Amino acid sequence: MTTVKTFHFGQKTTARPSSAPADVVYGADGQVIAAQVSVTERIDPAFHCYVWPSALVLAKYVWAKRAYFGSTAAVIELGAGTGLPGLLAAKLGAQVYLTDKALALPALQQTIVDNALCRQADASATRRGTAQPWPLGWGKFTSDGLLGLLAAAPPITWILGADVFYEPASFEAVLATVAYILRVHPQACFVTAYQERSATRSIQPLLERWGLAGRRVPSVTLDRDAGLDNHDDYDSSSMHSVDLYEIAAAKHPGP
Repeated sequence: MTTVKTFHFGQKTTARPSSAPADVVYGADGQVIAAQVSVTERIDPAFHCYVWPSALVLAKYVWAKRAYFGSTAAVIELGAGTGLPGLLAAKLGAQVYLTDKALALPALQQTIVDNALCRQADASATRRGTAQPWPLGWGKFTSDGLLGLLAAAPPITWILGADVFYEPASFEAVLATVAYILRVHPQACFVTAYQERSATRSIQPLLERWGLAGRRVPSVTLDRDAGLDNHDDYDSSSMHSVDLYEIAAAKHPGP
């Protein structure tokens, strides 16, 4: 059984020119003022088949920062699952790589097609970006995984990750992957949303080990300009239990 969920960002009821894509609305200045993303949830024991609260919070971040996710942005989403944050970034104009285990990629590819974000998208959608699935295992540096992706992609500006810090055993592998990307593209920023389910699952002690520095993004920053008008399926307690961090390569003082 599958369920299609559509998430609206911005001015859902804004009148749009007949020539505009139905799922992206542009203002008079050419900036996106509304967008919608459709994802398919599946009844499946695999965690990647659902939109978890962390993905919703991360998508709200992308929308609030939409001015930075235009055509000059290149995005890697780690553990993309249904791909909501990355798909929204592509709707805003970014070139997006939705990475996950190989078994998740066929569903991601179909979602990309459903959202008209393929590289062969219709000419009427030229202002939107593109998305493509890519196999990637955390902490694995292979030519058909992370190394191949970095060789094929333009300079990365954003790394996104929703609930990638779920299993403590994988924390080091996630941060090893992020640290490597930031070593190659030091201008990039890693933004991660995750539910802190236990004090023993904090990532803070690991950041210094991997040469990273992070800051927590206050929820008020998102609430002021998040623009999401439909999250009835997600109660406020689950949303407020999600922490959001911006993480970058640590700046070391000179000699």
